[in-house]
Amino acid sequence: MASNALELLPNGSSSLSKVDISFNKLTGSLNPLFFRAFPRMTSFKSVGNRMVGQIPGEVIFSTFMEEVDISYNRHTGIIPNLSFLTNMKSFRADGNLFNGNLPVISGLQYFEEFSISNNSVVIDSSTFASLLSLPKLTRIDLSYNRIEGGIPVIQNPAVNSLNLFSCSLTGSIDPSFYSWRLQSLNLSRNSLTGIIGAFRSDPVDLDLSDNQFTGGVGFIGSLASIKNLNISNNHFEGQVPDISGQKALVTFDVSNNQLSGSPPAFSIQNFASLEVVDLHSNQFTGSAVVLMNSGRLRLADFSLNQLNNASQFLLPDNATCNLGGNNLNCPVGKSAFLCGEPSPTFPCKPSDTKSSGGLTLIIGTSYQSFDSNAFVKSLSESLTVSSDRFSVHSVSASSYSSKKRSEGTQLDLNVSPPKERNNYEGSALQVVQDVVNSVRNNPNAVPGYTAEPLTDAKNREVISGRLGIPFPVK
Repeated sequence: MASNALELLPNGSSSLSKVDISFNKLTGSLNPLFFRAFPRMTSFKSVGNRMVGQIPGEVIFSTFMEEVDISYNRHTGIIPNLSFLTNMKSFRADGNLFNGNLPVISGLQYFEEFSISNNSVVIDSSTFASLLSLPKLTRIDLSYNRIEGGIPVIQNPAVNSLNLFSCSLTGSIDPSFYSWRLQSLNLSRNSLTGIIGAFRSDPVDLDLSDNQFTGGVGFIGSLASIKNLNISNNHFEGQVPDISGQKALVTFDVSNNQLSGSPPAFSIQNFASLEVVDLHSNQFTGSAVVLMNSGRLRLADFSLNQLNNASQFLLPDNATCNLGGNNLNCPVGKSAFLCGEPSPTFPCKPSDTKSSGGLTLIIGTSYQSFDSNAFVKSLSESLTVSSDRFSVHSVSASSYSSKKRSEGTQLDLNVSPPKERNNYEGSALQVVQDVVNSVRNNPNAVPGYTAEPLTDAKNREVISGRLGIPFPVK
């Protein structure tokens, strides 16, 4: 009967067990006679109507009732005591006008879901503890109500989904809480304090935002299965642990804290499902590394930190980003120009506009077939650096040995300082370092070629005797 504009409730036999009158624009109150007419009813749904008034006693004394959903109406009064509904599995009354104190609910052996979000109900600590003690209750949503007395100390309750968003919670969290079986936890918009411990349950969704939590964020490192993490608007400090193994991440929001050190690096290889990265308003230093030119990423906000490098910053074309409020040196990744901060044309400043540089690369192409001009063109495009800044000093036969020794080419390149028209590309030394880091991390970084920096044969360290020093003009 759902989604029809009914004017009258149906007349039926006493054997009717399931009733769904949802989304029918029904008004008025729930008629006790209706529930008396169907004493064997197991499921009643009236979602998204305009019903008013209290829940009649006939509902809570229905021996067979297993499911009630009266969400998004205008019901008033108190939530009735559900303890008489011995077969009850699910009760949902979200988005109504219920108030008063929640009665103690106990003795329900099959109860799995209790959701009363967006009301004005008061839940004291003993009532909350009784609710958590129900043996099969796995989902609780009390958001936008008021909890008095904080989160109860309960040993290993069955609940795995707990939403306490905006419940006026205060105080710290008892250590026993971290042993709960939680897979989804929302404590956002409360006034909770203290240090967060490691969650033993490995939650998938964790929202601790808009509280007053302090201390480090080492607990993030234990969240192996996390998809959505939000710890924004707290007082967390210290460095973010390694998250490269958290490959299921969709949302990573640590904004508006006092986090420091290098921010995490995000690549499509590690975070194929990532959609949101928000690190703004912290104290991160060093590089913003986002190599996500494909994938689902739609927001990357690194603004208002102390970052100085965004040379490896590649986003999907439709992504939104912000690098404002940092002090970036050039060059920056081509996606950084989409961020528009401090200006769309020059989001960085070169550290040196006078010095030249030089470097040596070993190319996995035979000397006879190697085309230095084509290589320089491909190299400049991969770095978003003008090709006229590279000049070939010498080309000679060599051995390429990234995986196995084979015939290759040694290429000595000079790099000129940026001109005024391309000073956003960075200093010559910065370009040299970016080339070396790029091919060292990925020998195929230059499209169409394999390359590696010239290294010492014994310890494979990059030879620094020439690195960054321009070759003399012939």
